[in-house]
Amino acid sequence: MMNVLLRTRHSFFLFAVLLVWSIGLSDAALGQTITVENGGEIEMRNGGVWDLEGTRVDLGGVGATVSIDETGGGRFDDGQLEATRTLTTPSQANPAGLGLEISSGEDLGETTITRDHTVQTGDGNSSISRYFDIAPTNNSNLHATLTFTYADAELNGLSENELVFFRSTDGGTTWSGKGMDGRDASTNRATLNGIDAFSRWTLASKEQPLPVELVEFNAQTGDSDEVRLTWKTVSEENNAEFRIQRRPSDAEDWTTLGQRDGAGTTTVAQSYRFEDADVPYAADSLHYRLKQIDLDGTTHLSDPVTVVRNAVTNLTLHPPHPNPVSNRATVRYAVPPETDEATLRVYDVLGRVVQTAATNGREGRQEIQLDVADLASGVYVLRLRAGDSAKTERFSVVK
Repeated sequence: MMNVLLRTRHSFFLFAVLLVWSIGLSDAALGQTITVENGGEIEMRNGGVWDLEGTRVDLGGVGATVSIDETGGGRFDDGQLEATRTLTTPSQANPAGLGLEISSGEDLGETTITRDHTVQTGDGNSSISRYFDIAPTNNSNLHATLTFTYADAELNGLSENELVFFRSTDGGTTWSGKGMDGRDASTNRATLNGIDAFSRWTLASKEQPLPVELVEFNAQTGDSDEVRLTWKTVSEENNAEFRIQRRPSDAEDWTTLGQRDGAGTTTVAQSYRFEDADVPYAADSLHYRLKQIDLDGTTHLSDPVTVVRNAVTNLTLHPPHPNPVSNRATVRYAVPPETDEATLRVYDVLGRVVQTAATNGREGRQEIQLDVADLASGVYVLRLRAGDSAKTERFSVVK
């Protein structure tokens, strides 16, 4: 016999209880929302299954004490359960009894958790019949631990001993494997440590992973203004290569900078690196992405990562190149914000202005072409002046 117990602490909540009961324990109205409030509790017992048929159960917002209790194999299926709670340095917090535990030394703030029972799929691979969307107010540098519980009936034919965590940051379109730090098949619990941010999470087999295995893709500027790219995969299937592509923030097209050979098919984690040593000087920010190519030529694009270069704080003039020059030289300079009347001029050895290269130069990094075709052979001085500051560089013209 299936037992379902609905509890409330307030007499005026009886109407809401009767409403839930009247909808039916196996025939919830498709697309409706059931709201449970004022300390109510829904307890599923003795293997009972409430087929929500797409209904969303609202377990209340901040301050609510509504919860569910799935005991003796009782469970909800085919719908959503949602609750919002305030999580302050949580320790094994299981908001509204939704079936996950969150621990973190950080304040997550108001956190909305949605549990859904839809299998997540991609390229023929499938997850268990449960996932969680976790949306905290503070969602960075959490160093959190997540314990994910599930029912045997939700395994979707997967082996418990092969389950690992997968995360999606785009609502289930793409996934990245995150591994597993603890698993207890007897209690249907899986644990992952070191989580910096939450989004959508599910469990799937490491032997049949979801299609995107990129678990980390980072870009950082180096001491010499180069950009260092690093990425990791937890497994690869028929991976021929990665092509590294770049796009400045003021451009529309992507440029391929280089490539790294893939590992073919492997379940061993792989690490990759690439250095962009020829960064467009005038770009304030740069976008990078990976173009992954399978052995059969199929391509996949990663989400881009963005590097914001350090702000200009000092007036800077770089040596022209090439030097000596016969026709045209590249000149790079930088003007800090709120600088008036920045000028760039060329002087001969007698101190006469022979060319004005730029007037009222814009702030930020600039790169221009200096045309010296009309200058005679000799030594010249390039001077950048802004307000009371000036920088100079010498160069030679050779015909």
